[in-house]
Amino acid sequence: MAFLDNERMIFGKGVGCVVIKDGKVLIERHNYGRGKGLLIIPGGFINEVELPAEAAEREVLEEINVKVKTKEIVSMRFTENDWYLMFRAEYIS
Repeated sequence: MAFLDNERMIFGKGVGCVVIKDGKVLIERHNYGRGKGLLIIPGGFINEVELPAEAAEREVLEEINVKVKTKEIVSMRFTENDWYLMFRAEYIS
C-alpha cells in the first residue's frame, strides 16, 4: 500500500470489505493501474477523519454502489509502515 508522490514514498492505512449477497461474494473488476482487469474485493485508503469501518462502508458504496454495514474484522495485515483491515459486511441495498 505504498505509492510514489514527488519521489518520496507514502504509506497508508487501508481497508477491504467482503460482502456476501445471496450466498455469493460481491467483487469488482479493477479498472486502472497494474491491477487493471483483475477481480478484487472493494476497498481503499482511509481518510484522516474516518474510522476503519466507516472507510470500508464508504469504499463499497463508491466502488460498486452498494450500501453495507460492517460486522467484523476477518483479516488484517501489518507491515512496518502501513496496515490493512478486511471486514465482513452485511448487504443493505
